[in-house]
Amino acid sequence: MSLYPITAKLTIITGAGRCGTKFFGQQLGRFVSNCHAEHEPETLYLGDLDDLHRQLARFGPNHFLMGKLLGTRGLRNHAINYYRGRITRSETIDRIRHDRRNVFKVDAELLVEANYAWWSLTGLLDALAGNYRVITIARDPVDWILSVRRRRELLDRWNWLARLRLNRLSDLHWDEDPIVRLAHAWNIVHGELLQAASNDARHRIFRMEDVFDPSGDAYRELLAFAVHDETASVDWPAAMAARTEVINPSKPGDTALEQSQLDQVADICGETAQRLGYPARRTAS
Repeated sequence: MSLYPITAKLTIITGAGRCGTKFFGQQLGRFVSNCHAEHEPETLYLGDLDDLHRQLARFGPNHFLMGKLLGTRGLRNHAINYYRGRITRSETIDRIRHDRRNVFKVDAELLVEANYAWWSLTGLLDALAGNYRVITIARDPVDWILSVRRRRELLDRWNWLARLRLNRLSDLHWDEDPIVRLAHAWNIVHGELLQAASNDARHRIFRMEDVFDPSGDAYRELLAFAVHDETASVDWPAAMAARTEVINPSKPGDTALEQSQLDQVADICGETAQRLGYPARRTAS
């Protein structure tokens, strides 16, 4: 019997990373009954041998070795290849079905995957699940860039434009400067997610700044949407208490951009930022 379409409720939480996806991927299962939640299930933590063995047993060694190396396995590869037009919609769906067969085949009423790599793939969910919702968590572009810079390993790994091969746009706005590269990455991801949400009532965008605001209003709204309005399944006291926990924090480092850098970010991200309710341009303090 085929796993698809998934009969359980499915919630995908995505964004550009550094926006709270890990918090929800690790926390939702704690305070939502009959919920299985994961954060980036394909990530290998080489320093944790128990986790390494579990992941290799779950996905198979070929998934992490030749599959990812050749770009045929792994959600991030599917997102990039689909965005670039290297694989068709049907090919992408088949690859996701293959890779997610051991992620979604879980005995739970609600399945949650928090993973930035869904950023270009949310429009394919109607072929995977009968009852799904998508939550995008957006973040101010300047704050996001600073957060990535403070996690230096992310800056090195997230050379998004080089990996997406958008350097074919070099005559227009290519620059090797990491601030410019990250600004384009933020704009590409958030632009794709804005477009996807505009075409799907089951896809909502929340701003990180609102979700973690002390009032808790947007946080409660996000949780209600994530559980498909089955709010009785939420242990609200535990959920509200967890809101103050810090997971995957930034490291010490840059806390501001120079005005020339802010202007570069504004030129690239300004229009998309405004659509999300952020200022198009910021002034150095």
